[in-house]
Amino acid sequence: MRNIIICCAIAALSVAGLAYPDDAVAQQASDKGISEMQRLREEIDRMVDRDAIRELPITYCYYVHKKDIDGIVGLFTSDGKLVLSADLGSGAEGTQALTALYKKSIADADPWPANYNHHIELLGNNRAKGSIYAEIRYGSHGYKTVAIGVYEDEYQKVDGAWRFKSRIFKSHSVAN
Repeated sequence: MRNIIICCAIAALSVAGLAYPDDAVAQQASDKGISEMQRLREEIDRMVDRDAIRELPITYCYYVHKKDIDGIVGLFTSDGKLVLSADLGSGAEGTQALTALYKKSIADADPWPANYNHHIELLGNNRAKGSIYAEIRYGSHGYKTVAIGVYEDEYQKVDGAWRFKSRIFKSHSVAN
């Protein structure tokens, strides 16, 4: 924090011509302050992106539990896809197919999904990938765990918002 304040003060004084008697030294200090500000801006952007990506699976679980099909599908890109383990079905790709899949798969269930241990890797160019462990319980099965696994996700930033480009759920059914 101290360095930020110093850089801002030097930059402000340099602009006013009060920090350094030598123009070359003043310009060098100003350039350093600008590059530091740019670095900080980029770091803040990365932090904001990570936070937005962290929210995706949390919001996904919320919508699945509420059976909000439009909310779930809205978390995917228009060509987004979901790939499921064979014991859960085949998955779907695109808005219409995802809508049909979710309408069918959670219509009679009382889903209680939970996520944990989210790993995110920013790839640049509005792309990222990550993995997150999941546990799925159904109220219709006495709230017993019916599947555990890991989502291997690809994320894409579209119109300023992070979305699922793909979700591959590698799961294991749990015997009841």
